[in-house]
Amino acid sequence: MKLPALVLAAALAAPAVAATTFDCPVPKGWSVVPEDDGTTFLGPRDEHKVAAQVNVRYVPPGHVSYADADAYVARLTRKSDLEVPGWKTYPVEKTTVAGRAARSVRLDTSEFVPPRSRFTKEVPMWEEHVVVPASKGFYVIVYYAPRSIAAKNRAALKRVLAGFKPKL
Repeated sequence: MKLPALVLAAALAAPAVAATTFDCPVPKGWSVVPEDDGTTFLGPRDEHKVAAQVNVRYVPPGHVSYADADAYVARLTRKSDLEVPGWKTYPVEKTTVAGRAARSVRLDTSEFVPPRSRFTKEVPMWEEHVVVPASKGFYVIVYYAPRSIAAKNRAALKRVLAGFKPKL
């Protein structure tokens, strides 16, 4: 995939938050999109042009939506008032990232493409949220991919997790 020069220049510039709060490797062949609170890596796309992605974020203490890592995990695993066919939340699993006790939650969800169209198609999605504690706040590493390509591209998440170096 060829990136426009402006996008490529932005991708090569490390975002301020990521540069100060964590380092992690870029999955081979994936694009880098700097964000205000972290970095997004974009990978292969499915037949509907939905990209696999790994999002790495630092969430500061007292965040407006998530007071702490426990609140983030609780929100992910809270039973919905509306049951959506095909959506599922798996049990929280303990894991270790960068030598820190972390938690992982997998969800089966959907995305509708193209958005805001009368002719959308439902694309089943695989989400995996890995929550890593920091000295202040926490990190969230999310793998989000169409289920049709999720298993074969999950190695990108493993690469990011294996090389993740928190600075807080």
